[in-house]
Amino acid sequence: MLKDLKKIQIATMLIFISTVFLNAQVKSTGSISGKVIDTEAKALANVSVTIKGPALLVQLFVATEQDGTFWFPQLPPGKGYTLNIELPGYKTDIRKGFDIKAGKNIFLTITMETSSTGEKVISPAHNPSVNLRTSKTSLNFSKDLIRNIPMSRDLHEIIRSVVSHCISNITPG
Repeated sequence: MLKDLKKIQIATMLIFISTVFLNAQVKSTGSISGKVIDTEAKALANVSVTIKGPALLVQLFVATEQDGTFWFPQLPPGKGYTLNIELPGYKTDIRKGFDIKAGKNIFLTITMETSSTGEKVISPAHNPSVNLRTSKTSLNFSKDLIRNIPMSRDLHEIIRSVVSHCISNITPG
């Protein structure tokens, strides 16, 4: 009888562990990443890359790293995403019509051309008041937004709909 109980415990544990691993492998979001270079194939740092789309509640912003790379993780699946790539002294590049699929990453190499206006834009090499490592996006849920969101009115469901959310200082009441 103890052997049968032990076998049941082991089987239950194996089933539990396998479901945890299977759930960990299912991805419900996609991503866009890439590298921004100039016409001489040199990486461009601190390029403003903004993404917006019908599946996002707010547009998201990142600045490219020193090697010119950027990454938008955990984007909800959807069609018609738009990227806006800007750097002073270069032509603004707008890319439209990206379709995000769950579990997939879209990688882009974006070549920026210098602006033909002839203006020189001088920016400091290092600006200590700008933090390029941390980005913060906030969103206030108005009554109209909550009323018109096509989902349940449960607070946790609404918060989970925000991409890359982090809950802090929520007090009931």
